Amino acid sequence: MAWKRLNELVERQGRQLEEQQRQIEALKKRLGMDNASSEVGHSQSHVAKPAPPPSSAPGDAVKNEQGKQQVVQTKEAGPTQAVGRPPAKPNISQQYKEIEAIFSQQGVLTPKGTLVFEPSMQYSFSSANRVVLNGYTIIPAITIGLIDVRNVNHNTYTPALTTRYGLTNRLELQLYVPYVFRDDSAAASSLNIEDSAINENTRVFNADASHLGDVQFGLRYQFNMPAGGGPIFIGGLQAKSDTGKDPFHVSTDASGYATELPTGTGFWSIQPSLTAIMPSDPVVFFGSASYIYNFERSYQGTKWDPGNTIGFNLGMGFSMNENMSFSLGYGHSIIDKTRANGHVLSNSRTTTLGSLLFGASYKLSDRVNLNFSVEAGLTEDAPDVQLTLRVPFSI
Repeated sequence: MAWKRLNELVERQGRQLEEQQRQIEALKKRLGMDNASSEVGHSQSHVAKPAPPPSSAPGDAVKNEQGKQQVVQTKEAGPTQAVGRPPAKPNISQQYKEIEAIFSQQGVLTPKGTLVFEPSMQYSFSSANRVVLNGYTIIPAITIGLIDVRNVNHNTYTPALTTRYGLTNRLELQLYVPYVFRDDSAAASSLNIEDSAINENTRVFNADASHLGDVQFGLRYQFNMPAGGGPIFIGGLQAKSDTGKDPFHVSTDASGYATELPTGTGFWSIQPSLTAIMPSDPVVFFGSASYIYNFERSYQGTKWDPGNTIGFNLGMGFSMNENMSFSLGYGHSIIDKTRANGHVLSNSRTTTLGSLLFGASYKLSDRVNLNFSVEAGLTEDAPDVQLTLRVPFSI
């Protein structure tokens, strides 16, 4: 009888060993292990001690035929992703948020069906010194007439609301509505007069304005959807209206100083653009080129053409952590001369604007960002400083 019980015990342990082997093979398949590792596990299973039946909980102890304890621990199932396969890349709209810190119209497009509102506030300050000669020069060292030196300071505050809507994942519509507050001051002094009369001939002029600015609207289209981290190309087409108060309808005094200020250019324009975005972990490089075409306007029998503008910018942005990113860039624009009835005005010249930009972006939540940028003018005609705060949020 003892021999019979011993045979039954051996047979039962053999069946338990076979069941344990089937469980090991199933677990290996779920972990994605190759055949080589399976063979090694199979060869080692022949020398393993008998394990408890499947009904035993992990960590349960059972005694073998020699009276010794054996602890069996079962590993939890691994990830469903196969071993060696890279993790999925983040959504492309989350990879280039650092670009929007300084250039609001160069980030990746708004996803389909998403509506974004972006309230913003911009402050711009610029100053200029101008010398006006009312007379003539006999020789370079002697001037007959009045030399008028003018110092002009410009302060501009522009609260605005931008709305963007993702018509598709590759097409975005946008609308920009600004309201402009301006405050200018100018001081004029005459130099070639007697010293005692300098204070009497120093005049200060002030002018301000508050009115709707030029409304802008347009669309942007993403040409490609790179799969391997290649560059993204985005085309844009934007139109600018003349809803702001134009320079033709502001009044001036007898000295030629404006007593009120314009809040718009007075011309309709259209701006095509092309943007390229290139990721190079952890940095994202970007650049764009644009052309602004201003339509002519007739006023008091004269056709005015303010000149077209060629612009480009470039820069890079990088993430400091999941919520914070930093960007820097350079923007450059060249504005052509002004023409009247097809002829260049005698006092008109080509204007060059060059600015260095620094920006930071902070993610307040999954739907709300805080963007702040500082622009410093590098050329004489560029604004001395421009500060911009934007808070885009999606719904």
